Amino acid sequence: MNDLHIFIPTLNRRKQFEKKTYKLLVENDLLDKCKLLIQTDEDELLYKDLNIPIIRTPLGLKDTMNWVIDNTELNTLCLKLDDDITGVKKLKKDKGLELLSLREMLIIMINQMDIHNADICGLYPNANDLCMRREKDIILGNTFCIGIIQMFRNKKIQLNLGGKGDMEMCLLYYQNGYNCLRLNKYCSRHYVKGKGGLETIRTQEYEDTEHKYIMDHYAELISRETKHKNGNRGCVFKKLPPNHIFPTFLKELKNTDCEELFTELQKHTIEISRTRTNSGKGRSQPFGYVIKRFGLPFGLSRHSIKKPKLFQKLITMGKKIENNNFTTIQVNHNYECKPHIDGKNMGESIIFAIGDYTGGELCIKINGKYEEYNIRNKPLLFNGSLYEHFVKPITSGNRYSFVYFKLKDYGTDEYNYL
Repeated sequence: MNDLHIFIPTLNRRKQFEKKTYKLLVENDLLDKCKLLIQTDEDELLYKDLNIPIIRTPLGLKDTMNWVIDNTELNTLCLKLDDDITGVKKLKKDKGLELLSLREMLIIMINQMDIHNADICGLYPNANDLCMRREKDIILGNTFCIGIIQMFRNKKIQLNLGGKGDMEMCLLYYQNGYNCLRLNKYCSRHYVKGKGGLETIRTQEYEDTEHKYIMDHYAELISRETKHKNGNRGCVFKKLPPNHIFPTFLKELKNTDCEELFTELQKHTIEISRTRTNSGKGRSQPFGYVIKRFGLPFGLSRHSIKKPKLFQKLITMGKKIENNNFTTIQVNHNYECKPHIDGKNMGESIIFAIGDYTGGELCIKINGKYEEYNIRNKPLLFNGSLYEHFVKPITSGNRYSFVYFKLKDYGTDEYNYL
């Protein structure tokens, strides 16, 4: 939440904004993260006494959103909010919907984006619990995230549309190799009676022009056209799989850090794993959060508790790696790893090895062919739950490898990263 920037475009709608979105932001103590984007001289007078930073942007939603894209740094986490939101709701387990605080919703969105390697996130487009119940929990890949509450990492991709800018942003992101994520068990509550604010700019001609642009420029991502009762036309996105990150090396670790960790490991015995039979055999232990057996509650592994000094050094090393959010660390010592796909990992993992070994190259199957990677002191980002992988035989010495990952089936919407 610390890095989140919230933007609220508005036009001549002080009363609606103050009663709805502004009230919600005050209740959730989020005003310090917000910028109200106004359009005219009249708006400067209309909104000036509200306790929220106000910025004058170009007229129209397209130019306003492109101003946000131009004036925030690459990969900044942004949230675009409509000015008439009254709350958010969550699907109940039995039936109906229940209220959720906006702050809770934003934390869930941030965590789910991290888990699924997504760069846009949105909620179910309407508050219909029967429709929501029929949907999967999430859709990841080529999906529409409605702009009422739309979170995105700024990839510096300019928009060509305003009224359908939320739709175009999703299509552009997917087209450029990024993932869109829709949380189907959550929705927003907002004012829907007639047009107001920026909606007044959207004439039927304007709607038709933007719709034609979508159909002409993104046909390969659209499955069919739709028509609403009010005469407006829309479209259904094709069901396309998520974009995946190919294995990528990150910044090499310092030799001194690796030597320090190797020295600490020499003081401990990594026990033989009796549970990882699908991936190989040998010495392997999890540190951090695990799903415990025999119905015991979810929590820290026993190795984390028995070996606190080693556990802390593993966490410290993990935090020196860029973009590394993790719940669990798998430590392997000369582990004989056979071809497998990770069953408990969510999204991308980071793997590297240290030691005085020979052999032990990591092999990852990409497009039907195994590629070799030397990961000694070099963290590798890859999705072990999608790519089959194994390790070549270790011919001599001690090879310690470390997999930093986010645990699947964590049991809660909020991740407590190490």
